[in-house]
Amino acid sequence: MRSIEYKASPSAQSDSVVVSFDSKWLEPLVAGDVHSVIRRRFPKARTPIWLYAYVNSPVSGLVCRSRIVAIDSLTLSDALGQASNLLLSSDEIRDYFGEYEHLGRYELGRAEVFGHTLGVNRLREAGRFFPPQSFLYLSRDGEDFVNEAVGLSNLDEATL
Repeated sequence: MRSIEYKASPSAQSDSVVVSFDSKWLEPLVAGDVHSVIRRRFPKARTPIWLYAYVNSPVSGLVCRSRIVAIDSLTLSDALGQASNLLLSSDEIRDYFGEYEHLGRYELGRAEVFGHTLGVNRLREAGRFFPPQSFLYLSRDGEDFVNEAVGLSNLDEATL
């Protein structure tokens, strides 16, 4: 079996990104409550189709994917006006913005929760996987492996 390279070179990119979340986001993610996510770093060259959510320790795995409706840039004022939609307090938004003038926002469709968490150990058994600090474009091979491992098909894209 060949080793999967999850992080894609430009020629091997799928239409998906993996984004890391603190473990406090597990429940809102699997409950389908997360519809908007802000990040300091985000894709700008092109808009991916899927966001795969990786939840950090103690979960340490992929838990769901969501269709990306849009990616845009927000100012601090914009983000504060959307605090309830972001599931963050005004203080959390201010702290996260820090000295940044703009942050990226992923607008998400409904979450497709996996039947089981695809843990980091299983991901590493199949190839070189390192949870991203911000995001990573998933390779086509990596996306195929993840979808198969959690019982999804790339054909599911047509149904969402």
